[in-house]
Amino acid sequence: MPPSFENREIISYDGVRIVYQVAGFGPPIVMANGLGGAFEVYDYQIRNLIKNHRLICWDYRGLFRSEKPDLSRMTIPDQVDDLNRILDAEGVNQALFLGWSMGSQVILEQALRRPDRVLGLIILCGAAGRPLDTALYTGLSKYYLPPLFELGKKVHKPIAYLMRTFGTMPGAFELLYGSGLFWRGGDEILRNLLHDYVQLDIEALAQTMIELGRHDARPYLRDVRVPVLQVAATADFFTPIPVAKKMQSDLPDAELHIVKGGTHYAPIEQPDLINDLINDFIERKITFPSKATPAQPKPKKAAAKKAPVKRAAKTAKSKAAKKAS
Repeated sequence: MPPSFENREIISYDGVRIVYQVAGFGPPIVMANGLGGAFEVYDYQIRNLIKNHRLICWDYRGLFRSEKPDLSRMTIPDQVDDLNRILDAEGVNQALFLGWSMGSQVILEQALRRPDRVLGLIILCGAAGRPLDTALYTGLSKYYLPPLFELGKKVHKPIAYLMRTFGTMPGAFELLYGSGLFWRGGDEILRNLLHDYVQLDIEALAQTMIELGRHDARPYLRDVRVPVLQVAATADFFTPIPVAKKMQSDLPDAELHIVKGGTHYAPIEQPDLINDLINDFIERKITFPSKATPAQPKPKKAAAKKAPVKRAAKTAKSKAAKKAS
């Protein structure tokens, strides 16, 4: 469990309660979750960044501890509205933004809508838009994945039952490992992720996935005028390498690092490598604004000593004027 996090909450524009987490001190870094993973999934990155930074994460509307809204209000712009209300509540004017998977689309939308608040972006295993069109290394996914999630909304109750049953089965984790969804590394975090994922509201999860598939920042990437670090992985089914390379070519100031032997969960599988890339990027590319230091008041004793001198000078001047008259 990441250290020292405090749960806080805001009421968003539509009256929905949004839960967020804050920890640490120093220049702020906002961490946008992937779909289905709460802030605990960032454990390795949190332990690295919390040494020098104030970290802010949050639970997307309808997932984990945040309240479920009307399904029509679960778009990526809605998530960004929640984010900016959190920043307002925390008094954060500018920050570095880090996003994993779905979080990459959220922080790109933030950079386009509120560029004044964005110092830079770190995109981990994420696409710029319409990821359901390119997932699983096939162009056919756009034809069957969206209808599949629409069906999931309609029959969310039996799906929720099946998912929770699967999550408690002996060998469920090993079955997913054998499928190639993820590789060994950070097993405890991944087991906790599986446990939490199968507890989610399936209707909200399916709607979030549908909105994720609809969102597309690709036509506007040229407008992202901040440094960007991209990390992609060779065995990532959800964000294939060609998608990451195309995004890099469209961004004005982006550098791409490809993790060999990593899946969509590379930040958990190879945390030392990912953390080194993040630390190096921050050191080279990000300049956090320093807070203005208020002027120090003059010591009272010094001020008291000057007062009689001024009065004496004025008195002497008055006497000289009278004598001359």
